[in-house]
Amino acid sequence: MAALDTLIIPTRFNAYGLIQRVNDIQTHDVYSVNTISKYVEDKISRYQQFQSAQEEKRYDILINSYMRSGSSFTGQLLAYDPDIFYWYEPLWNYNSGVYYWGKKYVCTGRTICGLARDKYSLNVERMQVALTHIYNCSFSTLAPAVAEKMTPSYSGKIWTPYLECRKRGCSVDCCLQELETVCKKSKHRASKVVRLTVDNLEYILDNTRDVKVIHLIRDPRAIINSRITTTWYQLKATPEDNHRDIKLDATDVCLRIMYDLKAAQQLKVKYPTRFAIVMFEDLQKDLATKSRLLYSYFGIEPTHLDAKLSNMTGILAHEHTVQMKWGDYTNWWRFQLSYSAIKVIDSVCQNVTQHLGYKTFNNENDLKNISLDAFSFTSELLLENLFKSELYDFHL
Repeated sequence: MAALDTLIIPTRFNAYGLIQRVNDIQTHDVYSVNTISKYVEDKISRYQQFQSAQEEKRYDILINSYMRSGSSFTGQLLAYDPDIFYWYEPLWNYNSGVYYWGKKYVCTGRTICGLARDKYSLNVERMQVALTHIYNCSFSTLAPAVAEKMTPSYSGKIWTPYLECRKRGCSVDCCLQELETVCKKSKHRASKVVRLTVDNLEYILDNTRDVKVIHLIRDPRAIINSRITTTWYQLKATPEDNHRDIKLDATDVCLRIMYDLKAAQQLKVKYPTRFAIVMFEDLQKDLATKSRLLYSYFGIEPTHLDAKLSNMTGILAHEHTVQMKWGDYTNWWRFQLSYSAIKVIDSVCQNVTQHLGYKTFNNENDLKNISLDAFSFTSELLLENLFKSELYDFHL
């Protein structure tokens, strides 16, 4: 029997050096109280240092989402920063009218999909490689990814050297070489895409060690409302045919969200600390606080965050207008969409609303009553739990 001034402890420890509980230990070592106390204190100190290092480490940023989901806003929030090299929509210029469903299919929206061909612009592997080149700051093959009238202007001031180079008459390839230097000197690299299903992100995570991915999801009714109010999207409410186009658009986006949720469950198992779902409404609910959580997740220094939040031109300026009129940007769709259009969307998006925690409204009075929340998310989907690495279980 051990003496009173000694402790019997198991010799097995987990990866961080903390004592691991073992149900059936047959071999024990005997240590003095002072020895084990110092040992445990040392291990706890090392673990805390490890956690701190993980939180302070800088990661590159990939935002994946859907058209009109708040991804441009989120990209500007995270990546418009002098320390971050940002490439807005790098896959847009290859073929702006499609997105890639898994490895085999390419879709044009409204549930219209076909087999992907080996043609350059319809090859998902080519898109994946292009993304990895961005994070490696290797631009020699990325001229097709530059949309001259969009990429530099939507990617922020970090592209100023490229624009100056083009003004001197240099080619796209030549100016991209100059931009490589800017990319390599940046503390983070970032991009946002809306043309890949979540399963296609695994390649990026496998081949880029320092990339973290957030998959941004927004209420499908808000997505449809934003598409209707965006002139170039060409979606209109048509009550005369029971909103046929809205139904097709909503069916497409909700089928894709359900497909992505299944892939997200699997990707979270493989990359628990590098992949996360972010709910747009959760981000907007307390933007200043939630922004800092996202900054911490990627290791971004919040030096310019307060100034950015007070002066996000264009995107946030529009949000302020909405907030003044309706009190909350997340409720905008409740006043813009007709009740009949909302019921059509609800009819094809029941699985999404059920699995993610979005609420439906039984009458128009409840719809317009903003004291009734339109969402209630489970804890693993909240930004305050980003560092807890909880797995997703959508009961699919």
